[in-house]
Amino acid sequence: MTGITKFSPKNRTIFVDTSPEYASSGDLESATKTITATSEPGSADYTASVTTPNFNNSAFTALRQVVRLQITIDSWTGAGAILNYRIKKGGVSIATGQIATAAATGAKYAAVDVTTGTLTGSASYTVYLWVDADTCVISVCQLWVAIGTCSTSYVTIASISGYGKLQIGSFTGEVAGSGSATIAICTRQGTANWDSRVLETTGVYGKILMLAGTQYIGLKGSVATDVNAIYNITAALELE
Repeated sequence: MTGITKFSPKNRTIFVDTSPEYASSGDLESATKTITATSEPGSADYTASVTTPNFNNSAFTALRQVVRLQITIDSWTGAGAILNYRIKKGGVSIATGQIATAAATGAKYAAVDVTTGTLTGSASYTVYLWVDADTCVISVCQLWVAIGTCSTSYVTIASISGYGKLQIGSFTGEVAGSGSATIAICTRQGTANWDSRVLETTGVYGKILMLAGTQYIGLKGSVATDVNAIYNITAALELE
């Protein structure tokens, strides 16, 4: 019996240069605003449409978004000491809590990870603010969004899928905030699995990985209210 020889098509090389980065609403307060509500208001104090940048290559899939809020407090009156907030995305609450206590002033931050719904593209965000008593005056309200995380331990933010060789030239993170970001690639999701990561870096890195299906991109930061995002990935992906 004559043997059969199988021929594979020539490998296809895809050059990846993707920079999802983070985006900002800019300062939504043009002057100052006095917060007088002592319970959550029915109408938003601020509204912004912000676009979360996506990967420009179909081999990558976003799995996590981070949203960060900055409120700068100028002053307090009377017995007021706590500034509460709520952030809604597309009318759905994604975060609430106390962004300032003990009558603190200056720039204050809160951040949250989002893993459900549409994670990239344009969305409407609304911010609600209220105090525990009397009033406070604020001068900045700003939002940041990104494919990323505010976590200080590894979480999965994206996946990369294919079969073949991935030759990484640049694999860098960026931070909106005061800390630093570390990126990794792992073959499985889940917190425990990041101990077996196959790549970890804080900046430019040259490494060749074999893709056999799906691998996961993890990210962590050093400050819990920062936006930790991917600044740039450049690679050659040789698909089989």
